[in-house]
Amino acid sequence: LQEKQLQQTLNQLQKSIAEIDLQLGILQIQQGKNDTALKTWNQLQQNSEVNPQLRETAATLIGLWSNPPRLFPNAEQLI
Repeated sequence: LQEKQLQQTLNQLQKSIAEIDLQLGILQIQQGKNDTALKTWNQLQQNSEVNPQLRETAATLIGLWSNPPRLFPNAEQLI
């Protein structure tokens, strides 16, 4: 029981960190630090322990801010 609770807590923390990283990248973009934002989102996208939907959102943001920009079919829904 305690191990299950610890795993749930760990999962919630990982999700929170991933969400913060998505937002951090957006703040970096607003500050003109596009390369830093892309690195932040790339790290998030490559983390296999992160929720797949958050990884897809990171990939969508990477696409939008790449040069040239790439727009994925489900971009609006993810963001």
